[in-house]
Amino acid sequence: MRRAGVTAPPRTLGYAMATAVRRATAADDQAISDIICAGYRFIAGPDGITDEQLAGLLRAHTVERAVEIRALWECLVAEANGRVVGMIAFSEDEIQNLWVHPDFHRRGVGTALFRAAEAAIRATGQSRMCVCTTGYGRPFYEAMGMTFVGKRKIDRGPMEGGKVTVLEKMLGRRNP
Repeated sequence: MRRAGVTAPPRTLGYAMATAVRRATAADDQAISDIICAGYRFIAGPDGITDEQLAGLLRAHTVERAVEIRALWECLVAEANGRVVGMIAFSEDEIQNLWVHPDFHRRGVGTALFRAAEAAIRATGQSRMCVCTTGYGRPFYEAMGMTFVGKRKIDRGPMEGGKVTVLEKMLGRRNP
């Protein structure tokens, strides 16, 4: 219902919020684990993840896994109002994980994380970047300028036998 003189933005568009992106630390491990688990719970229905698969994904994404993620890849977190609300992990030219807590979707958090990773990847001289994602994530990555490359079969873990969508973005040359 509309009140006179008040125009609310459509709910589906959310709103932008001040987001600070920084390198993840050990103090963020619990938040990273919580965000990933909340994300899996959120996409389970839209992506057709079974209860058994979801249980396996949740068991796999503990605080110890957050420690491993930080050790394996560059890992950044996004903070809003002092709370860690999103994370991204990436290697030389590939986004390994990008999760935003569902309570903070469509507020610019994912975009801020993606742009920070893109800048870091570009700064290393890479000419392209890629990501493997679920169906739920594909529209976001396409909005970030990535294009469909194909499908890849998942060969291990709770989602073994399933498929992910592979997208890439050409980064062009670095400015000298």
